[in-house]
Amino acid sequence: MKQKLLIIMLVISIMLGCASCEAAQPILPDPEFSDKYLVGIDVGGASWGLIYDCIDARVIVCTDGDVLMFMPTDSHERSYEQTLKQIAAFKLTEEQYTAINEKLDRKKLYHMQINSESDVLDGYSEYLLLYDKDEKILKRCGAYMPTTESFREMVRTVIDNIPLEEILEVRDRYVDELREKEEAEWKTPEEREGDSETDKEGTEPADTVFESFKQGKVGAKYAGTADRTTVLYTKEVLEEGGVYTWEQISKALGSVEYGPGSSASFTQTDDESYREIDCGNDGVRELCVEGVFNDEYGLHMIIKYLDGELRIVYIGDSWNRSDLTIEDNGVITGSGSAGATVHVTDYACVDENGDYHFCYGVTQWLTLYDNMYVHTEGDELTTLPLSGIDMFHLGLNEYWTEDEMNNRTYYYEYFVLDDDYNDITTEADYSDSFELRKRFADLGIKTYTSEEIKKLIEAKKEEIQFPG
Repeated sequence: MKQKLLIIMLVISIMLGCASCEAAQPILPDPEFSDKYLVGIDVGGASWGLIYDCIDARVIVCTDGDVLMFMPTDSHERSYEQTLKQIAAFKLTEEQYTAINEKLDRKKLYHMQINSESDVLDGYSEYLLLYDKDEKILKRCGAYMPTTESFREMVRTVIDNIPLEEILEVRDRYVDELREKEEAEWKTPEEREGDSETDKEGTEPADTVFESFKQGKVGAKYAGTADRTTVLYTKEVLEEGGVYTWEQISKALGSVEYGPGSSASFTQTDDESYREIDCGNDGVRELCVEGVFNDEYGLHMIIKYLDGELRIVYIGDSWNRSDLTIEDNGVITGSGSAGATVHVTDYACVDENGDYHFCYGVTQWLTLYDNMYVHTEGDELTTLPLSGIDMFHLGLNEYWTEDEMNNRTYYYEYFVLDDDYNDITTEADYSDSFELRKRFADLGIKTYTSEEIKKLIEAKKEEIQFPG
């Protein structure tokens, strides 16, 4: 009897102890979730196989309906998180975003106990990623072969409403290029040279890449390094490293003021146009995109497919007194006027690697005026006194080159005109006794003959391998 009583007491003690333990379990507070990232998911990688087959694409659904796609810069699993870079962006429809947002209860997911069928071999894992207020991973919610139906419904809803087909196309293309890049690192210089022709041919973007951009399914990365806009200030509304579709860029310009002190903004007033060009004449295509805003302002972009992603390698603008032309070989010509006798032209290019190069610019005055501004060494502005000189029969070319954005070096060439504005300059007009040459010299500014200017321009063209 005593033995039975002891056993009963022991059972009651264990039960009470377990109940008290259960009651003592802390209840996790609700975290502060990201305002930008709704949920993340990894897709595309196989559960087993070669390492390249197993590389996932990180896909993040944003609270504004954007879908951001990230891939690692190398194939080493240990550095996956550290080397992720955004390579594409997509846009959900309102219906797609609503479906995900309504199904996905982040608080419920955060606290959810997800069961697993762990005794299955060759299975798969499913995880959804939650992010904190700093856009860092807060929790990976999921398991190997999860069986909790409410969790699986969340996963299916995300998968069914993101542009999975396009994401997988971009993922496969990126992985193929990553494999080729890493395999090339093991080759000898002789092997690389023998592969040069096929490598060059293999880097040409498939039609589907540019087609996806045209359809707004894939975005292009904005670096900001070749942003030459002067009115449509994309540099003010686009973030460096951000990936944007044309529609997103167009909408972003809606927040740029239309003129100083104006409350109006820029609105696209005509369909954008697309054409393929060949920067550097290397046989690899780039995409030129151009659109019109407020009926008079043009936005011009060159997009190149590099390292598995689309990049905006040049962006500029134009208006009714400032033209811009992008040639089929990547040469960019800007031209404008500041009156009947003042004209400005500049030349630049994007090379076969997608790098922007400014070649030179020139401002031409067909009539001079007293105390006009010129640049001394160090880009300081000073006035050029011209009183006592026949200003109406003299012209001036102010050339400049740029080593960095707006870091200019100036060169001056003057010329003599007849009554019909014909150039009648002679060698004698560049003697040290010529009055205009002396006025420049007094300011410490050297003047150049037309032949000297030609040599400077040719040297610059050769330096940057300017086409033509």
